[in-house]
Amino acid sequence: MPTEATSVYGYMVRSGTVRFRCGTESGTVDVSVGASPRPAPPGLTAWCSLSTESGGLRATLHVKNSMGLPVEILSAHLETNVFLSPAAKVFANGWQSDSVSDLVRISEGLRQPRYVSAKDRACGDYDLVHYGPGRVHSWSYTYFGSGEDFSFAGSLDETTAFTRFDFVTPSRHGPASLSIHSDCEGLVLPPLSRVSGSVEAPCRLADVFLVRGGETSCVDAYATLRRKAWRESKGPRPQHRLAGPPALLWDAGPRAAPFDEGELAAVLDPFRVLEVPLDAVILGRQPVSGLRTLFARIRQTGALPGATLSPFLCPKQSETYRERKEYIAQDERGRLVRIGTGGAPKGAHFVLDFYRPACRRHLE
Repeated sequence: MPTEATSVYGYMVRSGTVRFRCGTESGTVDVSVGASPRPAPPGLTAWCSLSTESGGLRATLHVKNSMGLPVEILSAHLETNVFLSPAAKVFANGWQSDSVSDLVRISEGLRQPRYVSAKDRACGDYDLVHYGPGRVHSWSYTYFGSGEDFSFAGSLDETTAFTRFDFVTPSRHGPASLSIHSDCEGLVLPPLSRVSGSVEAPCRLADVFLVRGGETSCVDAYATLRRKAWRESKGPRPQHRLAGPPALLWDAGPRAAPFDEGELAAVLDPFRVLEVPLDAVILGRQPVSGLRTLFARIRQTGALPGATLSPFLCPKQSETYRERKEYIAQDERGRLVRIGTGGAPKGAHFVLDFYRPACRRHLE
């Protein structure tokens, strides 16, 4: 059970559930919070260990399969005792949803973009999370409050699945509650061996840290514990099967000016110090020093540089749009197919119809 010191920080995990599928049957198992795990039919056990570290609360969610069949995890979440006024502003980290990364009032909620292209929908979380008033979600970390009443909640380990923090107001005037979700759908736990009787080590679905205090002290405490947790995660771990391993990338976003090499170093160096590997860094613009110098700088970090082109993209400000609209793809009504609104260059973006012989010759 949590120590008395934990209650000083006012944060606690009070309940949780894990949804799973075994064969053709689906089920739900309750999470044992702060207590020794108790096997639950049909042999899937879930528990959340609590400890006080770096002046805050660390909560780690585990599951263990003791059945003779593989188990697929569908979802996992924890409910906390954090309740906020609907008028409170919380930080929404929208890097994965490409929605917004800013302080958002819970009552107003996150607004889904009016137009989302098929490409963005496939890469974002538009089909996974509800948008609208009274709902705010943040990936990997969030914070709220100010001064000495600053609160921070962040994920310590996302090698198995990404973590999402949800603030939801059940009614117009009721308080908003904070829940923690593991984006672990598709994770498959191996079965108990019928020959040796050996069982895989528990699988860690989520590992989060909640702390309250001064802003600098909270962020520093998280950074220290995050570095420790990352080193722990690099040791021997059970080989659970994932539908798709999580990936971490940094996107410079649309930029009007070429990307400076010094800016790239400012991005990469903190990740290197924290020993957090980036799967991809997207610059979006040509570097000032040229590709050769930039690629050499990227190789120094141990990463593999690469370049991508967008030959089928046609901005509205382009010469092709002004002079060769017949190259642009059209819908069944003869309207130009618009795929979104870009940032560099700004304005509407269309797509070229490479099935047209004249357009193919233009591209060649």
